[in-house]
Amino acid sequence: MKVTNLGLRTSARIITGHGQQERQFLDFIFDSTPTYPAVVAEGFDFITPIWLDGRQWNAESVSRLLGEAEPDAPDERVALYICPECADLGC
Repeated sequence: MKVTNLGLRTSARIITGHGQQERQFLDFIFDSTPTYPAVVAEGFDFITPIWLDGRQWNAESVSRLLGEAEPDAPDERVALYICPECADLGC
């Protein structure tokens, strides 16, 4: 499959249990298809690290994705999805 367009769109975490926090974040879109629904369909409760806090986005995560900041995962990799509760990579 050839990807021709990459974009972002505002999305919200799907709450599936008690005590979970609602999270607003920017979801990746490949050729007009958002990725978050596919992640949820696979049974994972992860969101992108580009979370929204009011009108601000997580600038540090964007810098990592652009290669301007140190990677946050082993072997010089950058996390594309994180735990929406604690942002832990191993959650």
